[in-house]
Amino acid sequence: DSYNDSLSNAGRKTKVKFKDGEIIYGYTLGYSPERQGFYLTPADLGSNNERIFIVTSATENVQFVP
Repeated sequence: DSYNDSLSNAGRKTKVKFKDGEIIYGYTLGYSPERQGFYLTPADLGSNNERIFIVTSATENVQFVP
């Protein structure tokens, strides 16, 4: 399962649900709900994205996962 890929030193594993229903799993070092956005490294190592900037106002829910 690509959502179970593990990255060392990438931060806390995070589940992001966007207002449009899309869900992405990844790792972040700098999430704070008070900030306008944060960077996420996708947990799917097969993704074509190395790092994503997520605008907090576009999210419905952000949570840390085990």
